[in-house]
Amino acid sequence: MFCPRCGNEYPDTQKFCSLCGANLRAVTQMLDRGGPAQQEGEAPRSREGTIQFGAIISGAGFGFSLASILFIIYFLNGLGQPDSISASLFQRLPQSFLALFIIFTIIGTAAFFSGLAVIITAMLRRPEVKLAPGQEKKATLKLVSSPAKEALPDSQWDATEAQSSLAGRTTSPLPQYNQTKTDASG
Repeated sequence: MFCPRCGNEYPDTQKFCSLCGANLRAVTQMLDRGGPAQQEGEAPRSREGTIQFGAIISGAGFGFSLASILFIIYFLNGLGQPDSISASLFQRLPQSFLALFIIFTIIGTAAFFSGLAVIITAMLRRPEVKLAPGQEKKATLKLVSSPAKEALPDSQWDATEAQSSLAGRTTSPLPQYNQTKTDASG
């Protein structure tokens, strides 16, 4: 196993890094649990569960919108008939009550379409590939604990041959003059 802070290699039984003091036992336990994405008590939501959640939200939004629209139709239908129940209700309630049901309709419609969006997103998501428990740990250890120098390809150039200037050949070093009194007088 490699230390996640400094990259030194240690046996799997070592508890702490001798160079930086990192808790290697906690890293091993985290990798055994499945990494930091899965917390204790938090189960990953499956694709079917997400589709079911979207269906519930969409159904509730549709029902809410339908009830609001039916009330608005009933309310507006009775306005032309002066002796109907809805006409007497309209006389007692302000017109802002009608606006409230229009707002409820908009909210229900938004919930319906957001539920549909959840369903579509869940259907477009790729299914999760589950590895065997031993393979999952090996794959995670290989990704997390390998030092950067093993992950990078070997360099093809020698650093001693590099130019001393960042600008490369566009600037050349100034000639070195030995300034003595004899050079200045003659």
